[in-house]
Amino acid sequence: MTELVPGRALASRFELRRLLGRGGMGQVWQAHDLELGEQVAVKVLNPELAADADMLELLRHECRQARRLVHPNIVRIYDFHSADGHAFISMEFVEGGELGQLRDGRPAEILEKVVPLVSALAYAHGQGIVHRDVKPSNVILDREGMPRLVDFGIAALLTSERGLQLSGGGSPLSMSPEQRAGLPPSPADDVFALGVLIYELITGFPPEVEKDGPPPAQMRSRANYAIPARLQALVTRLLAAEAAWRPTDLVQVGSELEAALQESRNLTLPPQVEVVATTDEAEEIVPVSHQPTATARPHRPDAPDRRPLLWVAGAILVMALIGVVFVLPGYVDRERGADTTASTERAARTQAELQQLAAEKAQADEARQRFEALKADLVHRGVDEWGPADFRDVLAMADAAGKAYESAQYETARETLVEASQGLEALGRRATELLEAALQRGAAALEEGRREAAESAFDAALRLDPGNEIATRGLERAGKIDQVFALLAKARRLEEEGEFEGARNTYREVATLDPLVEGTETAVQRLNGKIIDQRYQAAMSRAFAALSAEQYEDAIGAFREAARIRPSASEPGEGIARAQEASRVSRIAAARLRAEAFERDERWKEAVEVYQSILADDPGVAFAQAGARSAAVRASLDARLEGLIADPERIYSDRVQQAARAAVSEAAAIPDPGPRLLRQVSRVETLLAEAARPVRVTLRSDNETEITLYRVGRLGTFEQFELELRPGTYTVTGTRRGYRDVRQQFTIKPGAPAGPFTIRCEEPI
Repeated sequence: MTELVPGRALASRFELRRLLGRGGMGQVWQAHDLELGEQVAVKVLNPELAADADMLELLRHECRQARRLVHPNIVRIYDFHSADGHAFISMEFVEGGELGQLRDGRPAEILEKVVPLVSALAYAHGQGIVHRDVKPSNVILDREGMPRLVDFGIAALLTSERGLQLSGGGSPLSMSPEQRAGLPPSPADDVFALGVLIYELITGFPPEVEKDGPPPAQMRSRANYAIPARLQALVTRLLAAEAAWRPTDLVQVGSELEAALQESRNLTLPPQVEVVATTDEAEEIVPVSHQPTATARPHRPDAPDRRPLLWVAGAILVMALIGVVFVLPGYVDRERGADTTASTERAARTQAELQQLAAEKAQADEARQRFEALKADLVHRGVDEWGPADFRDVLAMADAAGKAYESAQYETARETLVEASQGLEALGRRATELLEAALQRGAAALEEGRREAAESAFDAALRLDPGNEIATRGLERAGKIDQVFALLAKARRLEEEGEFEGARNTYREVATLDPLVEGTETAVQRLNGKIIDQRYQAAMSRAFAALSAEQYEDAIGAFREAARIRPSASEPGEGIARAQEASRVSRIAAARLRAEAFERDERWKEAVEVYQSILADDPGVAFAQAGARSAAVRASLDARLEGLIADPERIYSDRVQQAARAAVSEAAAIPDPGPRLLRQVSRVETLLAEAARPVRVTLRSDNETEITLYRVGRLGTFEQFELELRPGTYTVTGTRRGYRDVRQQFTIKPGAPAGPFTIRCEEPI
């Protein structure tokens, strides 16, 4: 394993430049990609994690998922690598500080950074991907101040606060109740974490939220910045204990945050007042003291919340001080140089008129909020490009409504804002129509292979709806369209030329390059059928060719291959049966020829074996039955004659001589005997003749020993005795009173006198 030091190159590609950070799971380095010539960040896992095969496979999957995310507020994940003993992730390098540096800042400044993050999360959820660990430390503010969300899909696996969180992921402070319970990840987890992030940045501390518990405490800025009630209400919904109570439309959440951002910018309250929400969510201005005391402490979420008591006291004073609520605008007008007459008239109004005016103001505020949300959406969709004139007209109406509002003509302001909102809605419908038309133009251009037209159409669609999934995917497809159409042409040409496998593989390449190209799956299926037909016909052709050439084993193998290619076809089975029968007939014919050759060579034993092999293959073969019987008789005769010839002394026996004469007679009865048999008969007849011709034999003794010759008789005592005996083995004994008997055996061979043989008793008893 290589050591991680500056200058070291991982995978011979990523040259480490400087260590950016170190954590419980590994190290993050700035590196130079030698292949692409650009700066990247690499996250290198600790060795013990790199040795965990399950962990590595999970990271590969997460990287494949996260790599699909292309958004200006998401740091790109490039790839997962394993080399030089290290496992690491390469990603886009972004230099800057964490979002957490904005804690306790102005709400408007915070919301300016949060709104783009909501857009990023909405985009990712549209791709089916959940971040699982949205928190300030996972958001980088680049050099231009743009927020960039990092570790998408990876943070949940590499959180060092609780070790591996493979089921739900997340850091404890931002985990939703479902994550704490170990439930599978869902977009509702990111929605909850977004609420935690906003709460923490505004108040300086994360909220204390328990499952099934009460909503988080009212947000309060430690620097006592005014917080719009709209923002408080939205954060409360984001932090709902039940996932079903949280917002599901992040686009709408973004619009509400935009509206809250506008309110935060417009708030001109002095530092001694704060905007909070009453139970009916109407905005009230409650004085608060900022004079430090000996016991004054910053607000913390874990401190007892005394604001409900203040609200009760404030409610008691509201009726008495309600005039102040409406006198305050007069105070602001006086600061701007308005005359005192209008202020005096407003103060003199009756209680009912003041209540009516308050209701009209609330309705106007509501109309303003809706207008701002619609306006923000259209600005996001690039209305200045496709509807500038109508948009200017609507903005002019909004300006008129603003002037009416400043003059306390709230009903006129509301009506004008409603009319302006209707104009925005009309522009929204036009944007939808333009978007649909652009998408249709792009789709048609893709079908026709017109890259530039497709790119133009999808670019227009993305200006109308940034992050539109269809347009984003279409633009990506347009970049590959030239290559796709070239491959389609190649596939069609290969199919026409009969190169079905090449055509199929090319269609598969098209599907890999652009899975949305229509017809590729059908083409692959069609070509699979043609490939099967082609392979089947080729196997059958080889089989019949081998059958014609009497190469039966090759034919059977080819027929079986055809059967594997097309199991339902009957022809291969019929061909196998035909080849097996032909092979059997051929084997029998060849065996018959071998048997007949053995018979001609008078090798009867081998002939019997061949005939028996034929009968084992087919017991009903008549010639093999007859041949086996005949060859067995000749094999027996051959064995008997060869036995006599191999051991000629056996023929000296009368019984053997009788059997030899029978064998010779049997051989004489055979018509057309071969040279081997004639030679055998001649030799046996010679042995028989020699065995019948007597031989002179001389015996000697001491004239004291009584001699007896078995098979001849008692010879008595003598000094020398001559007689004629046929060849063979004889036994002679001698006896003498007072001496031990003697016994002697001798063999007489034909052709020459035998002896003398001496027999006498010489050992006294």
